[in-house]
Amino acid sequence: LRDVFLSVTGVNIGETTNGQIAALSAYRKPLSALQAGDILMRIEAGSNHAALYIGNNQYIHASSTRGRVVISTYYPSSSYWTCCYDAAAYCSSRR
Repeated sequence: LRDVFLSVTGVNIGETTNGQIAALSAYRKPLSALQAGDILMRIEAGSNHAALYIGNNQYIHASSTRGRVVISTYYPSSSYWTCCYDAAAYCSSRR
């Protein structure tokens, strides 16, 4: 995510999920406004996660359970995304 955000916005958000979530706080927007190129953030003590939304209800992320980068299906009503404070971070340079 760091490299994508840096390339598009010129802002270095760091390497760790916790650092990225802190750096992205200025770019937050509601999940209802999610667009391709935005960064999804799941913020829950001890279980933070960030992923890049690629559109068509899909996101790409580093999966700790699979040990690699994967594309997963985004379900807006999933308890995974609605359990805690979740947001999308504005990323696209076209906005």
